[in-house]
Amino acid sequence: MKLISKLLSVVIFAALIFVIYKFFFDCEHFYVQFNEEFTLSLLDYAKIEDEAYVKLLKINDHSEINENGDREGQIEYKLLVVNDMRINYVTLSTLENKEVDINKTKYALKLTNGIDDTKASFKLLKEEEEDKK
Repeated sequence: MKLISKLLSVVIFAALIFVIYKFFFDCEHFYVQFNEEFTLSLLDYAKIEDEAYVKLLKINDHSEINENGDREGQIEYKLLVVNDMRINYVTLSTLENKEVDINKTKYALKLTNGIDDTKASFKLLKEEEEDKK
């Protein structure tokens, strides 16, 4: 029984290390400021002023290219936003939900350019705090 629990502990630890590696090291990452545009490809992430991480998890392309070569339709981008031990999943799209307030934070995530089905540009907006008198 002790052998099984030790094996299970090793497997769980290895899985945790794998997830951390995939999230932080097996992708491109960028350091940006609030309100600064950044472009992410699938699984890339941006670190915003040591306060938040934004990672592009999935791209759903519901668009078609018409006879003129123009893209028509919607592309959805599913992102993960991590800050202050909070994890939020956000979906933005080229036709609807171009800007979304992130639940229980002072941030909003904005899609600035839905480039194609491989990457997009975003801005993490921070609510300005009013001066206290």
